[in-house]
Formats: sequence, C-alpha cells, structure tokens
Amino acid sequence: MTDNTISPDPRPALTELPDSPFEVGYKRPPKDKQFVKGRSGNPKGRPKRPEGILIREIFDSPQLLKDGSKISTREASVRQILKGAMDGNARAFRSFLRLMNEAGLFRKEAIKHPHVIYYDDNSPSQFPAQYEAWKQKNAAEKAEQAKKEQAVNGSATEASPLDQRPNARGSVSTPGRRSSLAKDENMIAIFKRLVAERKTFTQNGKKRTVTVAEAILLKNCNTALQNHSIAFNNILRLAEQGGEFLDRNDPAKVGKPLLMPRKRFESTEELLAFHGADIVHLPKKPED
Repeated sequence: MTDNTISPDPRPALTELPDSPFEVGYKRPPKDKQFVKGRSGNPKGRPKRPEGILIREIFDSPQLLKDGSKISTREASVRQILKGAMDGNARAFRSFLRLMNEAGLFRKEAIKHPHVIYYDDNSPSQFPAQYEAWKQKNAAEKAEQAKKEQAVNGSATEASPLDQRPNARGSVSTPGRRSSLAKDENMIAIFKRLVAERKTFTQNGKKRTVTVAEAILLKNCNTALQNHSIAFNNILRLAEQGGEFLDRNDPAKVGKPLLMPRKRFESTEELLAFHGADIVHLPKKPED
C-alpha cells in the first residue's frame, strides 16, 4: 500500500512586509536588496591577471591520482620520470641521471692514483718559520669554522623543529611524508624525497630492501644482462658517467707519476708549506 501523503514544503513561508507590495521569501528578496536593473553587481569587474606566464603556477597546478588524492604537476612529472627509468626507458633514464647529478646523490669516491709513489720521510722542514706560520693560520681557520658551525647548530636547536609545529587541527604534526602540494618544494626536493623511499627488490632470487634510486639502477643492470638493448645502453651511459671508460694505466689520461710522502700531511697546502713551495700555474701551450 503506497503512501499518497504530500510532504510539507521545506522552503520558508512567505511573509508580507508592511511597506512591500509583494510577498518576500524564498528567492524573492526585498526591493531594496535587489540588484538595480542596468547596473553590474561587480562594477570593478574581474581582476586582470598580470601579463606573462609564471612557470611556478604551472607546476603548482594539481593533478588527480587514481586513488582520488592530489599532487602537484611538478611531483607528477618527477614520478613519471622515475616510472620510465624503472621500466628502462632511455629518455627517462637520462633525465633520472641528470636529476641524480643535480641532487648530488652520486657518492664521489676518491680514486687511488696508479702512478703515485709514496715515500717515508721523517726529516724536519727546511723552512720551519714558514711551516709554523702556516700551521698557526690553519689552526685559526679551523677554529673559526668550528665556531661558525657551532653557532649554526645552536640556532637550529633553539628553533622549533618542523615536527613539533602544531597543524591546523591543533595537534602536533609527526615527521613523515610532506604534503604533495607543498609550495616550497621544487623538482629537486621532490626527487630527493621520492628516490629516498624504500622499495623491496628481488635480485638473484633474494629480496632486498633498497631505495628507489638503487632499485632503478639494479633493475636496469639486471635487464641489461638479459640482452635488453635499451637497458644495456642505459648501463653504458651510467658506466661512462662513473669514469669506467677511463684507462687509469695510461699516463696520458691520468697524468704523470707523483711523488708523495706517506701519512704525514693532511692537505696539499701543508705539503707545500713544509717544503716552502707554492703552486705554480704553467702557461697553456699555444694551439697549433
């Protein structure tokens, strides 16, 4: 049996003002509150945008993910580069290497020179005054640098850390992933945050937990060993960047043999001060 009763009108009842010739109510404001015919409700008009294109606004524009969350166009671009590099795309891998270099994430290791001859010499310096003056100057510079670092670290400690600042709800925010639409993150900052995330990677049948950057490199190495031409070219590009193509046994490429004392001096400047020598810059050989 159906109910044929009519539900009451949710709109407020119309009221009749003493000075108004018509009823006032829902969608019927009083005459003095209505827009005047022929006059714009916004006489100044829409504010004009400044001329030119602001690149930051383009990268700040939001992009919608499949799960409904929003990230900036900037982060979406970096994620696309990482995904392409993980899949072995050559162009994306080149962009990945460039971002790794710009972010300073490739560790620079000191390469032992194959043509360095070390000798043991415990004899005193023949220029004691110059050497002593250098040691005093070096000690003063180190003390000044330590003082500056202590001042910087002290001010950073006194300032409130980011993970203790109250958020909009009044609670203390916890460290973790930053907002994907943060206005103070550029591409390098986003790249460093994303490649530092941990990822489980399978190598030789064993699971390893590595960073996203390591996973991309290992994935391309494993794919290259399976005769994948594009991944192999990616690894060759990585090897060239790492100096793997440099013949360290060729004096023409790595330089002439050097004579160095063993475990005595901390720097080249100390060695020169000990022997009373200066660095001499030879004039360039004229081109033929």
